[in-house]
Amino acid sequence: MRALGSENEFSKWLLEVGDGLSADTIKLPSVCHPKEQDPVKQLYNDLNFKAVTAEQLKGRAILTVTNDLFIELNNAVLNLITGREGVYDSIDCNLSENPQDQLSYIEEFLNNLTPTGMPPHKMRFKKCAVIKLLRYLMPSKDLYNGTSLIVTKLQRKVIEEEMIGSSSKETFLFPRIPLIPSGNNIPFSCKRKQLSVRLAFSMTINKSQGQTFDEVCFVLTKSVFTHGQLYVGLSIAWSFDSVSVISPTKEESVFYKEYEIYYGFMDCPTDLHAVFKTEKVVAESLEAAKWQEQC
Repeated sequence: MRALGSENEFSKWLLEVGDGLSADTIKLPSVCHPKEQDPVKQLYNDLNFKAVTAEQLKGRAILTVTNDLFIELNNAVLNLITGREGVYDSIDCNLSENPQDQLSYIEEFLNNLTPTGMPPHKMRFKKCAVIKLLRYLMPSKDLYNGTSLIVTKLQRKVIEEEMIGSSSKETFLFPRIPLIPSGNNIPFSCKRKQLSVRLAFSMTINKSQGQTFDEVCFVLTKSVFTHGQLYVGLSIAWSFDSVSVISPTKEESVFYKEYEIYYGFMDCPTDLHAVFKTEKVVAESLEAAKWQEQC
């Protein structure tokens, strides 16, 4: 928890959220509900994007519950930044040895897919855009999966970035690299050659774990899965003043409050029966875990 020492009320409320003491719904303080219900305008309306700097952008984030919204929000913020835009298309190929798969899943079809953990086929960037790494590229330089960077220069086939918070101001060149999706979310094997990064103006709550922002806007048009998930998102803020919530009501519903779902950088235990007491809860947790994998 990163609440300031002077924010005792925020600290106490945050712990109650994490412990699930608010029953099925959590009462959100009125100070967290802005009049502006557009998350992009709410978080970035005070910035002059004609002269925006990386320092102004790196301390802000829009958090969503699931994946279906954060890509749209990322593009909306990018559109506000002035300057030249670089567009980078991937090269996709089907690795299946089945002739029928080769005929059914052609390159144009693969271009429309974005498997879990993979960058999209078409990527847009501008100078000062906030991005995150999707792979472990250079651990000796702290370039891990999830590392935050700022785009400093756009070239024809590569982008140049600087690590956020780095005192050395060292820049890195990221080219397109071959990426093969893991998991079983697609019924065939394929490869995508693309930049291993994504825009990070907006992200899911799970992906924000372990970070700290000066200003955070939550888009809670969908209910969170557990009190713990909401706690993860709220704990990256400093105080009530740094949190704004876009929600239909001033209360947030919570799914599956009876148990903790393992997500983010934690490993899901293999023996679920040792954690969950009844078959009913085990069945519900397995279903919820599938939802989390899609996030």
